[in-house]
Amino acid sequence: MDTAIAQNLDYAAPRVARGGRPWFRTALALFAVGGIFANGAFIAGLRRQLFESWWVYHDLMQNPKAYGREIDPEIIASPRDLRPLWVAAGAFGIAAAFGLLLAINLLVAAALFESKPASADRRLTRYRRYKPLGIVATAVTFFWVAIVNHDYWVAATRHVPVGSGPPIVETAVLVLCALVPWWWAGKRSAG
Repeated sequence: MDTAIAQNLDYAAPRVARGGRPWFRTALALFAVGGIFANGAFIAGLRRQLFESWWVYHDLMQNPKAYGREIDPEIIASPRDLRPLWVAAGAFGIAAAFGLLLAINLLVAAALFESKPASADRRLTRYRRYKPLGIVATAVTFFWVAIVNHDYWVAATRHVPVGSGPPIVETAVLVLCALVPWWWAGKRSAG
């Protein structure tokens, strides 16, 4: 009879025994999926952007009015050099791939939260260490590729769109959205 009582007293629910909070883990998983989606979208958008830019010189050589206005032959030569766009896009692609790896690391940490809490804590620590580097790299290269792409299309079409300019607001939103999961993962070490 005493053993039955001792077993009841020693029993604790798995979530309480391991210190796991399901809403914390769920939020980490949602942030990770959002990061995977966002960085995947960055890479897919970059691919589309480079594909469109690749054909500009060819289109203008075939028809100087291909993009709405007649472009002079000396201006048509300027979109031929894609090196600045390729360098900026390559840097942004590397930053987005790094962000994708960070998001996958966060998803694995969320998955290991219950079964291997020590491994999950190590992954969260690594995530919190490298996330600021990823945020800065992504924001700087996002800004850079947007400016280079804008300048490329302005040169190719001889048209500056109304309201166009540096993507200051978009970059600020990107940084704020990237800081939220970093802050949330820090709640684990604080609480």
